[in-house]
Amino acid sequence: MSGFTPVNSLTFHIKYAMIGYVVMKTTYNDTSVKKHFYAMEMRTCEGVWREIMSYKIIVDSCGELTEELKQDARVQSVPLELDVDDYHVVDDESFCQAEFLQKVKESPNCPKSACPSPQKYYDAYNSGAGHVYAVTLSAQLSGSYNSAQTARQMFLDQYPDRKVHVFNS
Repeated sequence: MSGFTPVNSLTFHIKYAMIGYVVMKTTYNDTSVKKHFYAMEMRTCEGVWREIMSYKIIVDSCGELTEELKQDARVQSVPLELDVDDYHVVDDESFCQAEFLQKVKESPNCPKSACPSPQKYYDAYNSGAGHVYAVTLSAQLSGSYNSAQTARQMFLDQYPDRKVHVFNS
């Protein structure tokens, strides 16, 4: 039996990242023992794989997502809402910027915005993912960060085993 040797047991190539999992294993001359260690490494790597794949990224609608990210079920946008006089619009995929800007131009009043409610963030967090990452508009510009934090606390009170991280951009 020789000592411990680092071995690169598996490398996963996934769409968004490459994850290398390096383990220490004992090298024996007996092939049955080697197979046992490889099987053990595979189970360990599968657990790491499930943990890594169990995530969700949430942004408020000020975050710009590529078309590819918009199609990814692990990425979600929680919309802000905008008002100009009696014209109300949700900043989601149905939002028409040209129409909104025309309403702003025609109105003597300034437009108003409303951040997503804590309930909207809570609903987004409640996806079954082990790790949730929320990125919000700066707390100095919007209440979105505070809503996301409030929802985080409500969510963790109910699901203490989950991980929710809120980033103030």
